[in-house]
Order: sequence, then C-alpha cells, then structure tokens
Amino acid sequence: MTAHLEDTRKFPIIVYPEGTCTTDNVIMRFRKGWFDIVSEVYPSAIEYDIRYGPVFWNSRTKSIWLYFWKIFQNWATVCDIYYMAPMQKEKDESGAMFANRVQNAIADKINLKRIDFDGYSIKYGHRKTR
Repeated sequence: MTAHLEDTRKFPIIVYPEGTCTTDNVIMRFRKGWFDIVSEVYPSAIEYDIRYGPVFWNSRTKSIWLYFWKIFQNWATVCDIYYMAPMQKEKDESGAMFANRVQNAIADKINLKRIDFDGYSIKYGHRKTR
C-alpha cells in the first residue's frame, strides 16, 4: 500500500476500515493498519435505506445463497452517500487514534452507534479466526 501511495500516477485507494459488514445502525472499531501509513483521508459515509430490502448479511445465521436470493428479489438498493471534508492525522497522533477520530466523524454524520468490536471477539459470542 505504501508503494502505491508514493506513486502519484496511481489512482486513490478505497478502504473499508471496519473490515467486514455490519448492520444498518452500528459502526464497528476501525482497523488501524491503514491509518498508520496515511496522513490524510477523505471519509465518506454510506447510509442504506432498508425499506427497499436488506443489505446486511449475517453469515453466522444465513447462507450466502439465501442472501443472494433475497438481494436479487430487491428492485433497488438505495443509499445516501455523504462525502466528508478531508481529515489529516494530527501531530503525535497514532494510527489507532486517527482511526478512532475518523470513525467518530462518520458515526456522527449518519447517527450510528459506535461499538468496540472487531467482528471476531469471543466477548460477543463469535469464535476467533486465524
């Protein structure tokens, strides 16, 4: 990623810092790796309108085929996308602190509940993966 960022001829990279899908009302802890190597990000918030059908898939309770069946029956996937002002890493700010600050800005923009969960924690009843 660092080599890509250093080459000005390359296109920007889109990153989904949660690392997984979440429901429509929460935002999970951002993974800090990306925020360790960048000094500026252009956050965006995607807010789905679930009246037109589900966009979230819980792989622990439903098969991928059932999800495909439901999603293909929807006549549209409707969402609002908010492009937010660029955010710069502050002096002496760690990647984890920068990730948390960006997460909070996105959560505030579309009124999401913040949860300190990485998608794999045993605390929340999920098994750890390798």
